[in-house]
Amino acid sequence: RAAALVQIERLGLFPVMVEGGLTSPEGSGVAQILKVRLIHATIRNLILRGHPQALALANGPAVPALLEASEQAPTMFSRLFSHGWDVNARGLPCNQNELAYTLLTFSYVFLRAMRTLRAELSEEEENSVLHTWNVVGHILGIERSRMPTSMTDAEHMFVQFQKGADENVSPPDVRPALGKALLSTMQANIPFPILRYAPAYLTSALCGPATARVIGATEPIPNAVRFLFKCVGMVTGLLDWIIQRLVPEFSFTKLAVRLFGVHAIEHILLNETRPLQLPSHILHVIKKTNARWRAL
Repeated sequence: RAAALVQIERLGLFPVMVEGGLTSPEGSGVAQILKVRLIHATIRNLILRGHPQALALANGPAVPALLEASEQAPTMFSRLFSHGWDVNARGLPCNQNELAYTLLTFSYVFLRAMRTLRAELSEEEENSVLHTWNVVGHILGIERSRMPTSMTDAEHMFVQFQKGADENVSPPDVRPALGKALLSTMQANIPFPILRYAPAYLTSALCGPATARVIGATEPIPNAVRFLFKCVGMVTGLLDWIIQRLVPEFSFTKLAVRLFGVHAIEHILLNETRPLQLPSHILHVIKKTNARWRAL
């Protein structure tokens, strides 16, 4: 279920964040968010009530046969329903807290990572990112009280949501398998063997060792490689400090993040063998954005 939800959320990320996604008549951000909201409602219904055929048991003898076939070849409907859900302890699936917690990973966690990398945005830019995702939250139906107005608010909310999530994990815990799959996807698209340790290293550095363990980012990293990464970080930070005395707007760290973004878009999202399932006009905007990043 977690893998399905992450895939669903990804469908809304690019339409929202590309230029004009929420503000232009040509943008499809709002439509994609509404689609995500509908899928959330569908998943909520499937978890609590099972597949639609179960609602029609009284309609004739053909229905039990369909149910029997479903049990022989488990479907998404039966898997979601058979997993179970303690409504009294956990509230409804895809509830307000879960949605707000997920939304913070698109805004607060990203901004926190940029701070950790010493490539932080200005306070105005950070608030703009938070506001953008609060607009998304409003369209998703998240209550205003669960959306932050500042990084301080976001940090407090995230800690509280994370604590609640850790206390309500039901077996089997799907987080390690999902985390390892995401790391493997990144590693498979990194050409140099030594750099394939970077996803696990950065996950631990940006999210913290405890979170890295929870999501399965536990791949052993040789001490020599770990030392090399730390040295690169120190040298990059020193170069940034020196150059920014002369050119304040330049940052080696931001340049590295941008280069990684270009690589990720080209080799993971726009890979012709595994194309991103988005409308063609949205993919066109993503390609334009990627080309502009390359030119800068």
